[in-house]
Amino acid sequence: METRASKAEAAAADAPPATKAGAEAAAQLLATAAEAMRATVPEVHRAYGITGCGTAVGDDAYVQDFLL
Repeated sequence: METRASKAEAAAADAPPATKAGAEAAAQLLATAAEAMRATVPEVHRAYGITGCGTAVGDDAYVQDFLL
């Protein structure tokens, strides 16, 4: 999710004026969703930047966020 948020932010920065507002809104939505997802991980299971496995977020989310 954080990777998608970063890519959306970069795309918004390069978006043409006609679509810039929508792209920025989408980037902000993804950033908020990434933050919310990260907040659901219990403190004792947080890796603080080290991606070790998908246990904390579940297999599907891990594959989607870190392997694709």
